[in-house]
Amino acid sequence: MLFLENVLQAPLQLRQLLISHCLKFQGFPKSIGQLNHLKKIVITEGYSVRSLPDEFCLLQSLEQLVLFECKLLSSLPSNFGDLSNLRHLNLSCCEELRRLPDTFKNLKLLEHLDLANCHKLTFKSEDLNFLENITKLDYLNLSFIRQLQELPRHVTNQASLRELYFDYTSLRDLPDSIGQLSRITKMRIVCVQLSSLPTSLGDLSSLTKLEIAYSPKLKSLPKSIRQLNNLQELSITNIPISELDFGTASLSNLKKISLEGTVVCKLSFSEACYPHLESLHVSYNRHLEEIEALSRTLKSIYLGNCEMLKNIPSFAGFTSLRNFCLTDCCGIEKIEGLENCTILSELSVETCWELPGIKSLEHLQNLKRLALKANKRSVIERCIQTIQKWPNERIIIWAQAVPDAASLVHSFLSQKLMIVDSSSNQGTNSSQKLVLKGIPDGDAIMFCCVINCVSSQMTLEIVLDGRILFFKKVGKGRWALVGVLSQRNSDGELRIQTLFGEGEVEKGLVVRGEEQTTREALRSLLPLFSL
Repeated sequence: MLFLENVLQAPLQLRQLLISHCLKFQGFPKSIGQLNHLKKIVITEGYSVRSLPDEFCLLQSLEQLVLFECKLLSSLPSNFGDLSNLRHLNLSCCEELRRLPDTFKNLKLLEHLDLANCHKLTFKSEDLNFLENITKLDYLNLSFIRQLQELPRHVTNQASLRELYFDYTSLRDLPDSIGQLSRITKMRIVCVQLSSLPTSLGDLSSLTKLEIAYSPKLKSLPKSIRQLNNLQELSITNIPISELDFGTASLSNLKKISLEGTVVCKLSFSEACYPHLESLHVSYNRHLEEIEALSRTLKSIYLGNCEMLKNIPSFAGFTSLRNFCLTDCCGIEKIEGLENCTILSELSVETCWELPGIKSLEHLQNLKRLALKANKRSVIERCIQTIQKWPNERIIIWAQAVPDAASLVHSFLSQKLMIVDSSSNQGTNSSQKLVLKGIPDGDAIMFCCVINCVSSQMTLEIVLDGRILFFKKVGKGRWALVGVLSQRNSDGELRIQTLFGEGEVEKGLVVRGEEQTTREALRSLLPLFSL
């Protein structure tokens, strides 16, 4: 504290003060009030900060104040409202903060207020009366304030509000007055006790992003949602709705839809209803049996963990599709029209046991990533035989849990590099290894992340200039260069010269999934090893 006292006596022209991860920092000295030009103060993870001196509120030029994770801060100075120029205030994760001072209402220029994770705030409706005097609020986050049971009119009267979040509060319903938020663009609704949504939700004419999640009592959505003509992103997660039908001329500007954990049986995303739809994510909809229509404007489609899904539309005319993932949809028996997706760059077909094959793969010569995890071996073989005919193409193939998948591709390494996770020993903790040799000169080396590896000791060897670079898996989709193999002993065991000490493997060169590293880059690492 003495050191900080001396520092604050000198730079009277200081404009910004940033304090991060200073675990022993307990607070500001009284001299902080002398920094009349200070406009920004940021404290992150100030675990020892318990209070602010009254002199702190003399900072008349202060515009931005962040007190993030000051977990012992239990109160603010009673004259906190003297910070009359404050525009941005972040008090998130101040877990001991119990109340806001009465002078809070004097912060009339406040535009951004984040109170998320202030668990002990005694927030009743009247405690938000200070908002009556604040008319320029643009952002309000009240998430994880457990005692917030209703959304008062002072919130819904905020005409300038553009973002509103109240995740995991005790709200049981939303007031009809929420429709008065005519400028709001982003809203997230995550309320366990919420059983219905007001019809006035459809009056939010400026709304571009709507997230509704983890509200198990919510059985349906209001039909008025179809009036949200400017909505571009809609996300529904773990809501037990059984129907999703907004009419034939609704939500025409939607670009992204995410549906997870619903109980719908049938879905339709026709181009007539969704003429601008670009991204569709449908997962863990256990009762979904059919998708009747898909918009040909789609660029990315993810269908996962829908065990009852049997039919998906043909991809005829899907000339914009770049990414298609079909995973754990065991009932799918056919995929038609893929030959039309000529710019498709990523294709993932995983754990689809009823699928006999992927037709027309020869037309997908822009493919850069093909995932075939846990499919029939015959499907893998036919795909690789097709890809083998492509001239001068480089592609990653993932084929987890397929017996002898590594040997299946080794014969093709002279033409293109494919790194395959061949972890066929499911349920064991044995160390597994895939050795890739015969890499052609000048070819790019591509690393793929390993999905759902059982063994945490997965290793990877790459032969380069007669030496073997030794990589170790250090996390999901993360590999670290830990050494170079100089020789093998008579028993064929590896002798590795490690670059980093035990326990420091993550300080090595970490290669993340789908990142490309050229031969030249790897070769430049070799001088680091004194072989």
